[in-house]
Amino acid sequence: MGFLGILHLLLRGFRHCGPMIQIDGTFLYGKYKHKLLIATVVDSNSHVFPLAFAIVDEESRDIWGWFMACLRHHVTDRDGVCVISDRHPGILLAMNDPRNGWTNERDQHIFCLRHICSNFYMRFGSKELKDMVYIAGAQHQPRKFKASMKELHQLNPECIAWFTDLDRAQWTNAYDKGYRYLDDYKSRGYYV
Repeated sequence: MGFLGILHLLLRGFRHCGPMIQIDGTFLYGKYKHKLLIATVVDSNSHVFPLAFAIVDEESRDIWGWFMACLRHHVTDRDGVCVISDRHPGILLAMNDPRNGWTNERDQHIFCLRHICSNFYMRFGSKELKDMVYIAGAQHQPRKFKASMKELHQLNPECIAWFTDLDRAQWTNAYDKGYRYLDDYKSRGYYV
């Protein structure tokens, strides 16, 4: 599979962080041509707090499934954890596989708004439209989200179809049921 690193001191620290884990993968460059998978949280001082990492040969359903199962088994077993990721097919399949320990009944899986905007930009190549997508996704009120999407539609009616397969609860603040920025986290000193 790969090498998984989890430092027990970090696990103790995670108990004092909000239940929101960001996961991502990136290429390693140079001599080693592997992938680095990482899970982080943001602590109450708004600092990135590493939880676990893995060095693997590839990003796939099996590898992401193994990584997520390790997170569930070794890092946290608490309910109500929000996992933020990009829309990598391996992550999507792993998060929808209950054998890995992450289920919609226990947890929430949402998409990173910056990744959504980057993917949108790669498809449409317009910074103006990309900025409008970010504004729409960052809105906290449904009526403001709808107004932003209406403005986006007026600028380019064809781009609205791009959002058809995206559950807006997974990429917008207005519809995510409070998982992305819970007021309760902020009242306890967690700023994410």
